[in-house]
Amino acid sequence: HSNAEANSAESAVVSRTCDLAQPVLKVANVISTGKIKLTWGKITGAAKYEVWRAVGDGSYSKLSTTTKLKLTNTSAVSGNSYSYKVRAICSNSSGNSAYSTAKSITIP
Repeated sequence: HSNAEANSAESAVVSRTCDLAQPVLKVANVISTGKIKLTWGKITGAAKYEVWRAVGDGSYSKLSTTTKLKLTNTSAVSGNSYSYKVRAICSNSSGNSAYSTAKSITIP
């Protein structure tokens, strides 16, 4: 339309630079140390990863934030059961991934 007064209003600005895939978490006992090793695959666009842990049937709390694709839970105690989940973190936090499927393990 040639008349500028008839144009519509501008839409709201939406900023989202990445929408990350869900990580796949693997957990294993390290027999030589008695600790738990967590690994996951690289997620394209992730700046870092958050690892969350629950002891027994307790609630999850953040164990660590890392840029690596693995973590050894050195504070794990023999005889305890632990559940873990990980999520990929976007550099602007608006496109963080969903949490991985939780994985449980008991240290013998």
